[in-house]
Amino acid sequence: MNPTLQEAVDYLERKGIKVSPHKSTFQVNTEMVAILLTFLMAEIDYLNARITSLEGGGSDAE
Repeated sequence: MNPTLQEAVDYLERKGIKVSPHKSTFQVNTEMVAILLTFLMAEIDYLNARITSLEGGGSDAE
């Protein structure tokens, strides 16, 4: 008998054992890195545009 993963999960839940998927530390860290890199790139783009604007003599009122 080769039970499937779903059958094993169903069996454990019938016995009162909660089974829920959890992300590994690596998955959580990878997602955090992606979020931080996105934020960093947005800040770099903003600062690059601001520097270009100031070097060109323009003034942005913020």
